Amino acid sequence: MKIKYSGAVLGLAFLLIAGCAAKKAEAPASQAPAGAKQEGQGIAISVTKAKIADIADKLNIMGSVVPYEQINVYSKASGKLSKYLVEEGGVVKKDDIIAYIDRDEPGFEFSPSPVKSPVKGVVLRKYVDIGSTVSSASQSVGMATPIVQLGEMSKLKAVVNIVEQDISRVKEAQEAEIKFEAYKDRIFKGKIDNISPVA
Repeated sequence: MKIKYSGAVLGLAFLLIAGCAAKKAEAPASQAPAGAKQEGQGIAISVTKAKIADIADKLNIMGSVVPYEQINVYSKASGKLSKYLVEEGGVVKKDDIIAYIDRDEPGFEFSPSPVKSPVKGVVLRKYVDIGSTVSSASQSVGMATPIVQLGEMSKLKAVVNIVEQDISRVKEAQEAEIKFEAYKDRIFKGKIDNISPVA
């Protein structure tokens, strides 16, 4: 009886020792000895305090800058353009002579008819080549031949095309900032003056 009893006790003791060893092997990493290398410790993050602030919603759009007001200049006499006194980009004052027209009516001799600038501005474009026939604006402006286009450069406007998905983000009188390639370090302030009804 003592041998059987001792064998049962020894068997039970072995099971207890084996169970403790298994639990020790399954212990979490947090219970590992100090200095032991641990894997999968996570990613370091930084924390900051949230605050309320205004967010600027901006659209960056390419466009072209043109004079705010532009007009076409017409001749009061029909004939051939004989001479230009201005170049594109040149500045003219009111009543400055822009060009001369030779009236070609058979049987008559006329001195060249001057084409004068009605306003002060910059010559943006010359429409007619020297020697070309022009029609006067004395009868119908719709049938007349424009000689040059003038622009008032003291006030400019930027013309831009906005894609459909952004059209709801703009409205008239909204503030805008304009940058020029020639003045990269300067920002010009403006406002949205008009939105095309086509949009």
